[in-house]
Amino acid sequence: MKKKYLYFTLCLVSIIFFAVLYFGERSLEEETLKLREKEILDFTYSLLTQSGLEIMREDRKQEFSSLIKNLDERTNKRITVIDTSGKVILDSREDPLQMGNHRWRPEVQGALKDSVSFRLRYSTTLSTTMLYCAVPIKSEDKIYGILRVGEVQHDILNSISNLRMLLFSIALIYFLTIIVTILFFNRIQSKAVSDLVSAFKKISLNEFDTRMLVSNDDLLYEASTYFNIMAERLKDTFNLLRERENELTYLLAALPFPIALVDSERRFLFANSDFKDLFTKARDKFEEPLSFEDIEDPFVFENIRRMLTKETDKALQEVKKIKGRTYQISIQNLADPPNILIFAMDITDSYERENLKKELISYVSHDLRTPLTIIKGYAETALEETKNKNIELYLKRILSGVEELNHLVEKLNTLSRLENVEEISTEHVNLKELIRGIADTFEYSAKSKGLDFSLEIRNVPKIIETDPEKIRIILTNLLDNAVKFTEKGKIEVKISQDRNILYIVISDTGQGIPEEFIPKIFERFFTLDKSRGAGFGLGLAIVKHAVQLLNGSIEVKSKEGQGTVFTISIPLLRQS
Repeated sequence: MKKKYLYFTLCLVSIIFFAVLYFGERSLEEETLKLREKEILDFTYSLLTQSGLEIMREDRKQEFSSLIKNLDERTNKRITVIDTSGKVILDSREDPLQMGNHRWRPEVQGALKDSVSFRLRYSTTLSTTMLYCAVPIKSEDKIYGILRVGEVQHDILNSISNLRMLLFSIALIYFLTIIVTILFFNRIQSKAVSDLVSAFKKISLNEFDTRMLVSNDDLLYEASTYFNIMAERLKDTFNLLRERENELTYLLAALPFPIALVDSERRFLFANSDFKDLFTKARDKFEEPLSFEDIEDPFVFENIRRMLTKETDKALQEVKKIKGRTYQISIQNLADPPNILIFAMDITDSYERENLKKELISYVSHDLRTPLTIIKGYAETALEETKNKNIELYLKRILSGVEELNHLVEKLNTLSRLENVEEISTEHVNLKELIRGIADTFEYSAKSKGLDFSLEIRNVPKIIETDPEKIRIILTNLLDNAVKFTEKGKIEVKISQDRNILYIVISDTGQGIPEEFIPKIFERFFTLDKSRGAGFGLGLAIVKHAVQLLNGSIEVKSKEGQGTVFTISIPLLRQS
């Protein structure tokens, strides 16, 4: 009876042992691949953050080709840039012109669907097994290409395969040993099995220094020997992974800007010294590791918290002055559960240049008023007194030029005033009367050109609290452009309200805007070809600032030769 009980106990222990072996091996394989995927993904995002869309530019092809080859030599990671058609633009190991189309590669297909894609597969180009990570290169939700990073995996895969065979060999030896022990040495076997199970439990807890005491007369001699070999190899494998992780850490630490990564448990997976100096409180080198509560910047702290609690999933940007320098701070979520990437770019020089431009525009527009007024006065006086037809023609042209310059000065003053104002001046406004008064003027101009003009106002409160000057600026500039650039067809103005948001939609059937120019149309002094009737290039810049002051947003849809639609969304204050 005692032997049967012992036999049952040992069989149960054997089952547990096999389960530990099986699931331990599977877990190790999965964790190994996950660690590799995380390292390659961090490397890919680091490279993408530095280069962005610039890596796709033809005129910088030679520069980035040298860069990725240098990175390949240092990190042994193959880097490939692919456009959306599958054509290879850059590759750190092969000539792109000799490589086939990659559009149907599994990792590329995944990235084209706007997601990070991993694939462990055999590379026909390099004739070896590679782990690929493909990330879309995009801007404003449009994918322009794919950045793919690959790493040879045969060493790790061979180690895992050998480890698998070793584990099953140990299992077989252990099973045979159990049978022999049950038949001959029950008591000795019981202790040996207990020691072996205890050792495997320690291994499962990552205690890789665990070893079995081995003696030649021990019935579990072979099992203990192979266990010790397995433990040694596991230790070497994890040490190798740790070294790779350290290499990645050194690479990120060398980046010339503040960068950090926070996981879903509010732990810093990485933070370089620039990030610590800029965003966290001063620390002694002997203090505890950096914690989430050490972040001093309110914008960074609060928005990381919001992303971690899933209050928002949108990437955030903020321009802030910190320690005498101006930084553009970016915060974005890389995964689910959240892993938050924070980095900051020093834009002090460009920011100061932009401020100098604004000041110059303000000074020039202010100082031009007096001489223009004098020129206009003298020209008008001379025009009244002259009887010479040629002189009269010249004076009229002078007055026309003065009027054009006055119009430019007025626009410059308006833009300068909008850029420098911090708060809007609100009052109770009869919105319908305000809009109709503005629309009437442009309806006359449109009909004089043979254009249809329609105004639709629906579901709009009679009285709202807003800044009427900003509303007038928005409508006047957009309608002026619509009439100016439309030669036939119609102009439509639609005003509506939905969920406390005022929508202003102005559409025309004019010449439209080429797609490549749409991102630039709100820049100061940007105009299309002068032969197409472009003005000073200030109207849309003025509209943009007026909309921003009202906490609104503006969207543009346009097709060349078919017309343009501007949609403005403005949050309403109190209404009645």
